[in-house]
Amino acid sequence: LARMIVACIAEATAAAALARMREARTLGADVAELRADFLAPGEFDAAFAGGALPAIVTARPAWEGGRWHGSEDDRIALLREAARGGAEYVDVEFKAYKDFDRGCASLVVCWHDFDRTPEDLDRLAGRMAALEPALLKIACLATGTGDLLRLVALQKRLPRPGSVIALFPEAVGTGQSYIDTLAEIVKSRAVAERAARVLGYPSADVME
Repeated sequence: LARMIVACIAEATAAAALARMREARTLGADVAELRADFLAPGEFDAAFAGGALPAIVTARPAWEGGRWHGSEDDRIALLREAARGGAEYVDVEFKAYKDFDRGCASLVVCWHDFDRTPEDLDRLAGRMAALEPALLKIACLATGTGDLLRLVALQKRLPRPGSVIALFPEAVGTGQSYIDTLAEIVKSRAVAERAARVLGYPSADVME
């Protein structure tokens, strides 16, 4: 699969999200991770319909570091409608995975750990891969060289295409939009290539 540089669009209004997507496209991003959990009620449809980039639609729940506080049924319903409405990808958390009609959208299965890098990374990746997603995404807090080395090693042996991302303590919980560092697009693409990642996230890559 071709490397894709992802601009995370985490805005409260459709107008701001659309402006960010246009900027991201100009700077060289390949796809937008549209964070529905950041958008105010009633803003998602306009942000999704008018997007300037292919979309990975995400509604990240609070228990996975996001801002979605609604019901799980409503969250899945939003992802289902986005998939039916033409989203290229829908991003679903492995911890609460449930199958649903995704239309023609491809599945991204993700795992975030903001406290540590788990010891059983290979087992985790294998269980995620068993769902046969198009892409895997595993993002863990790295607190030292040992964690970084284990995450790099996991990237090289992922059982399906995807990305393993090291989170750094100073970035956790900031809600920073990845677009803020898209000026580092060249470096980010090079990092993704070197690490064999399918998805490159500039806000993480510039710290490597």
